[in-house]
Amino acid sequence: MEKNIRKNKHWLKDVLSACWNVVNFTRKAFLNILFLIVAFVIVAALLANTEAPTPVAKNSILKLKLVGNIVEQKAFVDPYSEILMGALGEKDSPPEMLLTDILLAIKEAENDANISALYLDLH
Repeated sequence: MEKNIRKNKHWLKDVLSACWNVVNFTRKAFLNILFLIVAFVIVAALLANTEAPTPVAKNSILKLKLVGNIVEQKAFVDPYSEILMGALGEKDSPPEMLLTDILLAIKEAENDANISALYLDLH
C-alpha cells in the first residue's frame, strides 16, 4: 500500500477532485429535479384553468358592487410598507377601483342582449 501512495504523488488532489465531482453531480441533479417540478407545476396550473364561462340567462341584471374609492389611476403602494403595516396590525389603505374597469363592464353589459338592467351596490 505504501508503494501505491509513493507511485501516486497526487493522491490528495485525486481525492479532492473525486469529492468535488460528487458535490457537482449532486448540485446538478438537485437543480434539474427542482426545474422539472417547477415546470410541472406551471403546466398543471395553465391546464387546470379550463372552466367554461358561465352562460348568462335572459333578462339578467348586472350587479356592480362598488367597494372603495373610484379612481382614474391606482395609487402606488410600497410593498415594504404594506408588509410592515400588516405585521404591526395597522389598517390597510382603502381599496381602489378603476373608473375604466367600471365603464368597460357597463359597456359590455350594454352590448349583451341577455342583460336587461344594471344594479349599482354602493354600500
